[in-house]
Amino acid sequence: MGPQNLPLMKPPYGRITAVDLNSGEHLWYTAVGEGPRNHAAIRHLNLPRLGWARRVFVLLTDSLLFAVQEGININRGSTPRGNASEISTINSDPALLAFDLEDGEQIAKIPLPSNAAGSPITYLMNGMQYIVIPVGGASQKAELVAVGLDESLVDIESGQPIIPKEFSLFQNFPNPFNPETTIKYQLPEAANVILEIYNITGQKIATLVNQQQSPGLRSAVWDGRDQFGAIMSSGIYIYRIQANDFTEARKMVLLR
Repeated sequence: MGPQNLPLMKPPYGRITAVDLNSGEHLWYTAVGEGPRNHAAIRHLNLPRLGWARRVFVLLTDSLLFAVQEGININRGSTPRGNASEISTINSDPALLAFDLEDGEQIAKIPLPSNAAGSPITYLMNGMQYIVIPVGGASQKAELVAVGLDESLVDIESGQPIIPKEFSLFQNFPNPFNPETTIKYQLPEAANVILEIYNITGQKIATLVNQQQSPGLRSAVWDGRDQFGAIMSSGIYIYRIQANDFTEARKMVLLR
């Protein structure tokens, strides 16, 4: 740290940079966290988010980039027995942050009890996506925090649900699967949505969705049965969405 406990390096202090691996071009970078912009020495400058000068852990999904940061570890000297260092951790705005993949804009912030101690992971259960973050350690309570992401992530400024920028159909999860799998898709506008399952020969097996839906992130669960309730055998299946003028299909594998 430098004078008045401000970092010595040039801001942003903690950031994520997106790079095109084909061209090497830097597409965007974004600060991670508010940083010390409200510090008494620089508050009058009305700076944008500066990020914290801490290690950043990221998790990339089909639709969003999530990030968490570790806390501030301070060495307070040796333990009473003298066989180890005594470390104290200070929290710095602990939160799970969500960023838009296209431009790096921070679009959501979910508070955490303390800063991260490692990388987040994600899993799907009963149609709900969860992100698990290891937090705490040292002088903080060490625990795993699971955050459920429903279909209405909220913008950090307006408090309104986030509207996707384009139509998308995501890969089902899990895949391969047994007995069921979740299919997620997003709508940038209201649309009449038809989501259907076909076998590899093109025969329609089931219709999961056939209704008008509002903009947002949506999901449907296929239980591996046809429209009459018969259990389907192992094999490759195709799920296809039609929403207004948008059409896309993907493959999935059922393993009994």
